[in-house]
Amino acid sequence: MAFLSYSRGDDEQFRFVDPLINGLKAFVHIKSGRTIDIFVDRESIGWGEDWQQAISRSVDAATVFLPIVTANYLRRPHCREEFLDFIAKAQVMGVTELLLPIVPFSSAVISVDSQDEIAAHTAKTQYHLLESAILKGYHSPEWMTEMSGLADDLLTAVAQAEVRLASATKTDIEETALGLAGREVSAAEDGQAFVELTSALNQNIEAMAEHATRVGPHFEDLAEAANSLAAPSNPTPAQAQMWATNVARQLTGPSKSIEADGIAMYKAAMEATRNLEALRTLAQEYADTEFGPGISEGVGGLLDQLENLTEVESSMNELLTSMRQLEAFSMPVRKAVAPLRRGVTAVRDTIRLTAGWDSLR
Repeated sequence: MAFLSYSRGDDEQFRFVDPLINGLKAFVHIKSGRTIDIFVDRESIGWGEDWQQAISRSVDAATVFLPIVTANYLRRPHCREEFLDFIAKAQVMGVTELLLPIVPFSSAVISVDSQDEIAAHTAKTQYHLLESAILKGYHSPEWMTEMSGLADDLLTAVAQAEVRLASATKTDIEETALGLAGREVSAAEDGQAFVELTSALNQNIEAMAEHATRVGPHFEDLAEAANSLAAPSNPTPAQAQMWATNVARQLTGPSKSIEADGIAMYKAAMEATRNLEALRTLAQEYADTEFGPGISEGVGGLLDQLENLTEVESSMNELLTSMRQLEAFSMPVRKAVAPLRRGVTAVRDTIRLTAGWDSLR
């Protein structure tokens, strides 16, 4: 009924996971009479390599996703995978209320203006801020009040999602993916729906390929600039400052370009995920007909176009490693490279998102 996603390092510092689970279970039970299972990691539910499919099943079963979002959470690859895959599936099914973010401590990184997709999405959601309750103690009235409110929200989210999922149809999912509000799709129009979805998916993948192609040269420009800007030996403070300013100026342009293309690539991947889910719905509907194999073959051909995306990630990792020494030198350089790191995060999120697409073939 609930899946808790968190950074283990955060829990090692503040030990909030067990009190949260115990409090939430107790309040859900006393308010509804229902006993809930709260899974705390992939291993606890035996997801293994099928965890992405398990996320789909979780959404289908109205399982609430409870990410404990912190700056550390945003840096953890597996946390990002869980969050992004869940929200992508929830958006397709129209049950985004199943996402209930928890923010243990207020943080400037969680902002609606953040370039980090997860941070911005959390800030736009009615998240629970637990800072005051945590500081008061896990047995304090403040903590109990927060657990009671979280239990109320969880029960409301499940009730709303169960109603929507029970009434959801193939048409609803197709409309969600295509954004065609009010469009009626009869059985006779399924062929046209497939054409439209495939066309939209093609556009998504073409956009991803275009931005991936542009990212490569940006990385080369950035690497060339970084390698050509050797620091002066025994510089005076004024010389060091001048050198850092020059470095920052030359790195800013390529860094911002990588950010722009990385974010655009990720947004195209999210749209593609929604369209793929709608195509999967069609494929399941027509699995035993001549139409089904055609859908599966078409989806497979589209996915084959993205096989070289991991090469981009390899280049990114090498560049980031080479940039660390420059970043450590001065604040202007760190500021110039900040867009690069946001762009790299977006590209990595794209790769993680598309890694689960093979299950849709």
